[in-house]
Formats: sequence, C-alpha cells, structure tokens
Amino acid sequence: MDNYISYKIPTYYITTILYGDTTALSTREEIKVDHFLEEIGEGVKGKLVFPENIVADESYFSMDNDVTGNVGADVVDAKFVTY
Repeated sequence: MDNYISYKIPTYYITTILYGDTTALSTREEIKVDHFLEEIGEGVKGKLVFPENIVADESYFSMDNDVTGNVGADVVDAKFVTY
C-alpha cells in the first residue's frame, strides 16, 4: 500500500460506506457520506480500506473527522488506496 491517503472516518458511518446500509442515518447524514465518497473518488480513483478489527482495537475519540468536519466522534483511520 504505497499510494494511499489516510482519513479519519466516524465508526457509525462504516456500515454505510462498506455495505451501503443507510438505515441508521438521517437523510442529512446520508448526503454527507455520499458527498465525501464522491469527493475522494471512492470506486473510481481508489478504495477505502479499513483495519480488520475496526471498533474493538482501532477506534479512538477525535474532535474532528474527514466526513463531517469538526464534530467529535469515535473514529478509525481508513486508508484510501489509489488505483
């Protein structure tokens, strides 16, 4: 994984990003996730790769994240691997 960009992703958006399951999100949150994925080029320019044991071992609290900006949340560091 030489060519990647690291992003802080809130843990509550991971299911939406990986599986497209938006049942737990508001319409506003869905729009934010979709905008973020479009902006980084998910599926077109590369792919987000998450740690294997996302919540238990790899998550931490951060005052900001790359999906919603400066909203505190538990996040994981995902790597956007370019094609």
